[in-house]
Amino acid sequence: SLTGENGTGRSTGSGGTATRANSIISGIDFDLCVEAVITNNYIDLLSAGTAAGYGVNEPGTLIGNTIKDAGNYGVRFAGNGVKISDNKIISPGSRGIWGSGSNAVISGNTIVDPGYKGIDLTGSNIVVEGNVLTGIVNSGISFTGDGVSITGNLVRDNSSTAIAGTGSDAVVVGNMLIDPGVALAEAVNISGQRPTCIGNTSRNTLDATDVVFVCGEGGASAGCAADTAA
Repeated sequence: SLTGENGTGRSTGSGGTATRANSIISGIDFDLCVEAVITNNYIDLLSAGTAAGYGVNEPGTLIGNTIKDAGNYGVRFAGNGVKISDNKIISPGSRGIWGSGSNAVISGNTIVDPGYKGIDLTGSNIVVEGNVLTGIVNSGISFTGDGVSITGNLVRDNSSTAIAGTGSDAVVVGNMLIDPGVALAEAVNISGQRPTCIGNTSRNTLDATDVVFVCGEGGASAGCAADTAA
């Protein structure tokens, strides 16, 4: 079941549908049932002492929520076809978005000050597009799986590689990487065959020079680790 306004929602189970919208929720720690649609809620997990944010199972949708001070991850998903869009995830203890599955869409989210990684994914044909990630202890976006597309994201002030992944046929295009924790030309590191890595820009805020880089020639297994200035 899901409780009403200003309460705590909890839903468990492997089937059915659930909808939650336009609520102020003191804390949530659950796996949503299948086909859940969660929109436009504010979730303050610090006051509730909850370890996790939202759990989304296939083909759940999580849109336009604010998730604050989760002790572990802000959003976790498992399964195929999940959509996580336009959420604001503030100060999760570990990862902002963490999940596994295929054909997920992670778009338009803002992730601020996660304790570990911004977005950490396992699965194939995942789209990560137009997200803003700042103040990251480790990698901004990391993945394992084939056919992952990472386009148009902003990663700022992370302490490691801005975008890192392992898998074939990765597409890493048009991302802006500001103050990565590595050399500018190594801010994207993809290991796998046939990467497409074009039009990404890396820069330091104290230096007016942008480094625009593409993948090394031939799609070698080092992938975008062999980036050169364009």
